Amino acid sequence: RAAAFEDPRFPPLARDELEDTSVEISVLTPFEPLDAPESLKVGRHGLMIEKGFNRGVLLPQVPVEQGWDEAEFLDQICIKAGLPRGAWKDPDAKLFVFSALVIDE
Repeated sequence: RAAAFEDPRFPPLARDELEDTSVEISVLTPFEPLDAPESLKVGRHGLMIEKGFNRGVLLPQVPVEQGWDEAEFLDQICIKAGLPRGAWKDPDAKLFVFSALVIDE
């Protein structure tokens, strides 16, 4: 409900859009530290970054849908967290990976 009606990034879902709307739920595994960025696998891993007060999460399906490779995925997680591209290389940045079970109607 909150995603459809309360997400400040998007206009609320309108009543006439409900018939054409599908629901997808991603059940996430626990986050695990990503110690070697070269082990990141597009399509298999979701990604989270933490640096200071900034944090961003991208689901495993996002880079596949966007056509990103691993390098672009790493840069885009920085952007999602409000950080500059390449901030994932900073020793103070922490990267985590996870998987997701996607359930759709």
